[in-house]
Amino acid sequence: MAPVLALFLSVTAAKAADEAFSISGVPVDKTAASAAVARDGAIAEGQTVAWTRLVEKLALDPSAAPRLTGMPSREIAGLVEGFQVEREQASTVRYIAIMTYRFRPAAVRQVFRGAGMAFTEGQARPVVVLPLLIEANSTRKLWEADNDWKLTWSQRPLRAGLVPLVLPRGGAEDAAVVDAAAAEQASANSAQMLLTRYSAIDVVVAMAAFEPSGVVGTLKQGGATIATARVPLGPMDTREEGLYKLAAELTAGLEHKWKSERGTPATSGMVGGPTAFDARVPLSGLAEWQEIRRRLATIPQIRTVNVRAVAPREAIVGLELASSLEQAKSALAARQLAIEEAEDGWRLRFTGQVTAPAPVPAAPAPTTAPVPATNPPVTTP
Repeated sequence: MAPVLALFLSVTAAKAADEAFSISGVPVDKTAASAAVARDGAIAEGQTVAWTRLVEKLALDPSAAPRLTGMPSREIAGLVEGFQVEREQASTVRYIAIMTYRFRPAAVRQVFRGAGMAFTEGQARPVVVLPLLIEANSTRKLWEADNDWKLTWSQRPLRAGLVPLVLPRGGAEDAAVVDAAAAEQASANSAQMLLTRYSAIDVVVAMAAFEPSGVVGTLKQGGATIATARVPLGPMDTREEGLYKLAAELTAGLEHKWKSERGTPATSGMVGGPTAFDARVPLSGLAEWQEIRRRLATIPQIRTVNVRAVAPREAIVGLELASSLEQAKSALAARQLAIEEAEDGWRLRFTGQVTAPAPVPAAPAPTTAPVPATNPPVTTP
């Protein structure tokens, strides 16, 4: 069981890191002597736009982004691994499309390091997003077929960001875990079955509500607000356009939070202690072990978690840090985890309390009284 978990965490982190080097939703529009020439020109211009977005996405200090966004187009072309057409239209002289560009991770890292720029990588694990729409009459919609907000999220490139998102299918099994009435306060504990079903480590609630002048949104995690946004709607703007822009802004807010928590450049040469070591984890039971695993998976400063061994009262994990030891300690402490060096090595302790699931009520005892006999028993003399 332990090797399988370690492999899952490593593979998931690697896939998320690669997805962080993709940029979707890049619009291109080019007119030329022929459709073919217009297409080639549009693709070349689009990769420059995508590179600018990638630099702004990965740079820990957004003000430093101009140092790389002005690179010559031929150098940018050498960083592109491939592209995909999301939607396209073409005439005899014009080409219009929405593109996705995928850049070569190793080459991009080298460019950032060569420029001395701090950057982040997509090591977040998938997070479930719950699209809660509040209509003007206060009606709440979550899994309903006419939830335009849910449709909006289904049309977005959810896996391409620094924090990969998963939109549940919304069938009867999902509705049994979280419904529209309870969605606003959903947490990793209350939605644990959803997280297991969709291989995610946390849940965020994306709320949208229409006002006379636009649409407002709130992103919540564990009941706490982590991002807000407002999109004004003009006379010519549609409901669908407003929701799509709102989803993009809330996603940006989630990624900003993730980057700010990371707080360290993904460069070589860490200082302040070891960056890879084994730690013993004292356990009170299975529930505590599951809670520790879940919290470790949400900490960007922890690059990988390898489970060495698990026993009823203790586990041994191998930790590889993506930051200095002091930064990792601070991030762990924020999630009620403490790492300390003892005489026999490193120890990782959970300092919080495990919330036990609510017990399933027992079935009521039968209340039917015994039926009296209608005839007296017959006795034989």
